[in-house]
Amino acid sequence: MTHSICNHTGQSSQPPSVAMGKQGKSSATSGTRKKHARKAATHDPSIAIVPAAKSQGKGKGKGKNKEPRVKQYIPPPKYKPLVDDPIESLAIASALPPNMVLCFKGLSKKDPVTKIKALDELATTLSDESWSTALPVWFWHFISLSVNPNRRLRELSAIIHAKLFEQSDLRDEAQSYLLREPNAGTMLAAWALGANDVVPGIANTLKASWNSNIAWHTTTPENQLIDVQDHVDHLISVLIQAIIDPEQLYGQFAPLLAISSKDNADAADSAEHLRDRDGRIRTMGINSIAWVVEGPSTVAHSAWVVPLRELFSSNSSLGTILSSQLPKTSISDGGSAQNDVVPWGYEQRAVRMAGWKFVKTLVKILQNDQLDFVEENPDGDAPLSFKLGFLRNLGCAALRSAWMETDSGVKPSMWDGLLPLITAFPEVWSVQPIEQASIGTSEHAAAESDSDEDVEDGPMETTPNHATSSHSTTSHGHLAFADFLHFLELGCQGSAIHSYPAIVIVLSTIPETIFPYEPGTLERLFSSLWAAYDGKALNVIPRDRELTGKAFLSSVLDCIVFFFRKLHTPARTSRYEHGLTLQPELALELVPLRWIEHIIQELIHGDLSQNIPLDAAGQLIGGTLKKLEHISSDTTRLAWGVIWEPVLFRRPPPDQNTNVIKLLANMRSAVDGGINEEMIDKILKGKVQVKHVQVQDSAFPVEQARVLVSLWTYLDSAAAPWLAEVTGQAWNAEIVNHMVCSQDTRGIVSFLKGYLNASTVSEISRRAVWTEFVNACTGAEAFAMLRDVLDSVESTAPTPDEGSALFGLSKSWTTDIAGGDGAHSADLGSIIVHWRICFSQTQASEILQFLLSTFILHARELLFSCNDTVTSKIEPIAHVLAITLSSDTSLDFYSWPALDFVDASAFLLILPALPDTIGTSTRLIQCNKAYELWSTHAPIELQSAGRTRAKELMRSILLSCNTLLSARDVLTVAARSALYSDEKMILLEMIPPQCDLDRDLDDLNDNPSPVLAEYDPLISLSDLRSCRDTFDHDIIRGPAPCEGQPLGIPSPTGPSTIMLGLCVCDYLAIRSIQNGDIS
Repeated sequence: MTHSICNHTGQSSQPPSVAMGKQGKSSATSGTRKKHARKAATHDPSIAIVPAAKSQGKGKGKGKNKEPRVKQYIPPPKYKPLVDDPIESLAIASALPPNMVLCFKGLSKKDPVTKIKALDELATTLSDESWSTALPVWFWHFISLSVNPNRRLRELSAIIHAKLFEQSDLRDEAQSYLLREPNAGTMLAAWALGANDVVPGIANTLKASWNSNIAWHTTTPENQLIDVQDHVDHLISVLIQAIIDPEQLYGQFAPLLAISSKDNADAADSAEHLRDRDGRIRTMGINSIAWVVEGPSTVAHSAWVVPLRELFSSNSSLGTILSSQLPKTSISDGGSAQNDVVPWGYEQRAVRMAGWKFVKTLVKILQNDQLDFVEENPDGDAPLSFKLGFLRNLGCAALRSAWMETDSGVKPSMWDGLLPLITAFPEVWSVQPIEQASIGTSEHAAAESDSDEDVEDGPMETTPNHATSSHSTTSHGHLAFADFLHFLELGCQGSAIHSYPAIVIVLSTIPETIFPYEPGTLERLFSSLWAAYDGKALNVIPRDRELTGKAFLSSVLDCIVFFFRKLHTPARTSRYEHGLTLQPELALELVPLRWIEHIIQELIHGDLSQNIPLDAAGQLIGGTLKKLEHISSDTTRLAWGVIWEPVLFRRPPPDQNTNVIKLLANMRSAVDGGINEEMIDKILKGKVQVKHVQVQDSAFPVEQARVLVSLWTYLDSAAAPWLAEVTGQAWNAEIVNHMVCSQDTRGIVSFLKGYLNASTVSEISRRAVWTEFVNACTGAEAFAMLRDVLDSVESTAPTPDEGSALFGLSKSWTTDIAGGDGAHSADLGSIIVHWRICFSQTQASEILQFLLSTFILHARELLFSCNDTVTSKIEPIAHVLAITLSSDTSLDFYSWPALDFVDASAFLLILPALPDTIGTSTRLIQCNKAYELWSTHAPIELQSAGRTRAKELMRSILLSCNTLLSARDVLTVAARSALYSDEKMILLEMIPPQCDLDRDLDDLNDNPSPVLAEYDPLISLSDLRSCRDTFDHDIIRGPAPCEGQPLGIPSPTGPSTIMLGLCVCDYLAIRSIQNGDIS
């Protein structure tokens, strides 16, 4: 029983204590259990017997028999270092300072923070002499750091590496290292990869260090730089490995990091995704190879040709560095394809940009014939020639990948690589790729293929058989052309501004076996081009809308010129001579020219003018017509007769004639004479006659007026001398009336300025047209338009006839304004300013004289009477005067003798200074404005005379008893008007002299009653004594100014007021004494 229980316990998967607890207390003794444990240990040597612990005394749970403890199995570590740390393997740790040893050991750690701290510490020891011993250790770490995902680590390692080689002794040690180490090429490869890092700062640092220390060019003097000739082959092989298998290279350069990254591939906190890491290393490899290749005088020039030729001939995946789309198999599988079918450039912008740069570099090498020294091996098993391998690999891949690129950041690099490729080697359209696989095949390209044959997978023959090769509809060139058409339908994949200028270059490289110049294929191309416009693919942000529209239209027009030139050859036209004589409109040469008809229709009737202005479109179309005429003038004339003229002359509705004329005018300015200008003039002349438009008789003048305004707006009479003649023939009063009623001020201004300035128009015709226009504006009451026209055509318009209706209307306005109605003050002012083109000098002088005399009359009435209602009549007249005085023509008015500007200016100076106490109903704002203009523009002598006249008026106001102004108001006006320099001058000039006072006193005896009636209201007798008492004090000493009193305005009790009062007191005192009223 005891034995069976022990066996069961040993076979249980649970710990022994748990099993015993479930089955109850065991009766086996301690010795029995030990015996069974020893038997079990003999069968499993990994299980050891743990000695039983000594008893610690009795108590609860102590001294009881327990099951033996079995040692837990510990598995071996998951990985071991593939390469031993040289600081341990070379046993050089004892020769280095302890702090440097710690730094190098820190670089072997996994934590990037520890590595950064170690590099920072190493940067402080660069001057230590022990670096010559530690250089191999640094090279070993530099290799792994060059591909480390941490950017900061790569930056610090690049800086330390560059600074180390600035020391000549370390450079010599590095030379010795390269000579004695057979695998030193790995360090050089890491250096080269770092010199082409995706981070510009790292790349620039290491590249400068490379150029300063490596004998890379064949012209480098010997024994001055490090010789790497023995390691060039290994360097090239490592760089190629970085392109085709970056994961393996990462495992070789940084084995510990590679294993760690595999274990943490799905971790959320991983520093870099595996695909991004491979893309980064692949980008560095592509840029490194391009850097090596583009230098023809380097020591590696002869080392890279054969490896690259073998790479082009054998590895079909190389072309996927240019592809941005998943293959069709990946798409059908829902994006779950394996990594081996995912293009290398998928979601890797830097890889694709580097790939296009690599293509450009290789094209440049092949163009310069720098591979002439490579002998072609006729052996059938040998790789393809370098050129053919390049075209069948990267070349074919470029043709397919270019049209699928959607990243606007890659597009410039794409065009930089593609255009040199297809222009230097247009045969790339005809060659077949080294492997007919589904990689890079788009769905739309396969759908457009009409062949029933399936595209076979697998590599093709390495040696091309030109004799048996044929261009089927499923050839690579046809598929690439289908992708190109789809690229056009999508509006160049969002890069219209940069891509459309290159479209005609691409078309010029496509062979006719792929794109034959036939009506069907030409229409197919134009449909693809126009599909971008119809499908709204050109709708971009408003900032780029015009640039995109211009790029699109320029591309279409360039294609028209290209195909017209291609089709206009004797070999092609001879095949259509018979049809051309019978039905010229069906000529093959006219097929691309019909695209211009479609463009014109969309500009006039469609929305194309919203993307590109009509003037810009006209310039582009005119430049194209000029090129077409140089190619074939006869075909161009034929196209005008059967295609373009019906669209422009017969089909547009009347409301579209303005757009048609604008388009034709801009086309005319670009064609520069010839047949095109002749045909455009013919259409424009016909527009004036309006014979082609089906309009009612009542609308005929309306359309003629619109056409004439448009012609003179967009055409120059000097370049089109027939314009004045056609206008004179069609001109009549009904047309000008419709012009005025249209309210198109800008168009009318353009018409009048153009017609009145035309050298071929006689003076009689100019005067008649201007008079009719002025009369039409008068009759239609289009006074706002008249003002705008007067401001624009003053220098060109003639003086109208004496019987112009405008003079009578102006006189009527003058009467209304004099009565206080200022509705037409601005109109009358504009007419007076432009009097030379409105009426004669006599008529202008008559109107101005009436306005000035009326203004003086109303102003005098306001100042010298008790009627303040004339204020509303003064302001409209002052408004007209302000407009008149603001113009340059006011200088003419000052010399006219009938105009009294002096008196008017005196009142203009005084009226704005009137205080509010007089009770004027409106503020005299226009008077103030008019006086400011008078002060600015009037001659100095007239201004001086006006000021003198204003002082006389002030004295008259002071002595007048009919004015509403009190003595204090008079002083306020004098101070505000700035007529006097200070208060003392106001007293001296305004108060009558002593002789005048004496004369007035003498006249009291003869005629006392009028004098008493005049002076009684000025001051009461009760104020005489107080005035006399304060006279001496105020005049001699002068009172302190009142607080807050403005400068220049006398205080209420100041000397000015007292003096005025005393002068009156003298009169009243004498009169009272004579009459016996005062003792």
